[in-house]
Amino acid sequence: MGQGPFAARKADSQSYANRRRSTRINHETPVILSGRDARGEIYRDETITEIVNIHGARVRTGRKILVGMLVSIECLKTGRGSKGVCVNVYEPTAEEPHPAIAMQLLQPGNIWGVENPPSDWATVAATLGGGISPMESSWSGVAAAQSEAAPRVKSFPKQPAHSPSAQQASDRAQKATEESLARLRDEAEMITRSALAAHDQRLSERTAQAEARLAECTEQSATELAASVHVLKANIVAELVQVSMEEVKARLEGIARAQEEQLTQHAARLAAQSEERLAAKSAEEVQASEKALEEWLGGLMRKTEARVTELTERAVSELATAAQALKVSLPADLVEGSKKALRPSLEEISKTYKEQLSQHAARLVNESGAHLAAKSAEEVQAGEKALEQWLGGLMRKAEADQAARVSEALQGLEVVISNFRASFADDLAAQNEKSIQEAEQALRSRLAAMLSSIMAPGQAAPVTSDPAIKK
Repeated sequence: MGQGPFAARKADSQSYANRRRSTRINHETPVILSGRDARGEIYRDETITEIVNIHGARVRTGRKILVGMLVSIECLKTGRGSKGVCVNVYEPTAEEPHPAIAMQLLQPGNIWGVENPPSDWATVAATLGGGISPMESSWSGVAAAQSEAAPRVKSFPKQPAHSPSAQQASDRAQKATEESLARLRDEAEMITRSALAAHDQRLSERTAQAEARLAECTEQSATELAASVHVLKANIVAELVQVSMEEVKARLEGIARAQEEQLTQHAARLAAQSEERLAAKSAEEVQASEKALEEWLGGLMRKTEARVTELTERAVSELATAAQALKVSLPADLVEGSKKALRPSLEEISKTYKEQLSQHAARLVNESGAHLAAKSAEEVQAGEKALEQWLGGLMRKAEADQAARVSEALQGLEVVISNFRASFADDLAAQNEKSIQEAEQALRSRLAAMLSSIMAPGQAAPVTSDPAIKK
């Protein structure tokens, strides 16, 4: 159960409990328990007994009273009291929820007011006091001890007051009583010294045990604290690194998204501008080509008409020349008829030639459109290639900037983590030193209180209610 003052202990063969030779009974009666507790505080509490016998009782109390401490008890029912010694301490359990102590009376007696006590109580009282009644008070323990240790004086027959033998017998009895009292004082002083020596020895042993236990607990606590702090520090550093990395990652992702959106918008804007320029340029070239083609066709048609007219005129002139050579005069209506006969052929030839020219013009227009489309596609590809090169350079520059920012953020994070580790280690060392000093100071205060409570005489204190009893 541990080495604490309230731990249950196996009774020593020389303890008061093993020297008890009277029957215990369950008896509850109100009493006043007073003295000085382990903290050095003077108390005077009203409580009750649980088990009693002629040698002592089990008293319910929540005070910290150590084994071997002096206590005073007074029964409120009978008005009798006695001093005693704490011989055991009972901690609260499931069966006995109330804390209590076992006390041994310095002078056995029925101070509890038990009307029909067990038969062995009277035997013990007669053995100790030579016929002392079990109801007799044992409050004056020293006087009772003196009367117990004093030798019995032989009873002589009553003599007249003026008889010399009666006077001598009275003197001898008084002298024997004084000698017995002197021997009793010497024996009581010897017993007190031996008891104090034994108590000092027990106190030294308990102090050494307490110091060893404190050192062990302090070392164990320091080890556990160091392990806990190491784990806590590792967890905190890991958490800080994770949080910082998440923040840096989120910031980089945001920057990348913003850069990507800006690049996409810029690329779309450049593509739209390029398409508009290409469309405008293609439309201008097509218009110019169509205009040039129309001018060329117009000129060609004019040349064709002039050529047809020239051929017609030549045919007519040749026909006239042939007629003159044949000395044939051609009438005007024949000439006109010939012209009219030649005109359909000429018109058909002109129409055929015009269709051929139209087909050739359409082919030229198609070839021009294809050429313009190919040229536009080449220009678009060249623009896209230039745009890709520009975007690649911009992306490489953005990646370099992001890498530099990430490196700078990680360096700052490492510096912050290093400073945090150093400050955390300093705070931990200071807290460990402070905890050890507080534990040593508390132990010294407690030992001083224990020594003062043991060595100081009991003092009276006002009656108070025990919190444990009220529960």
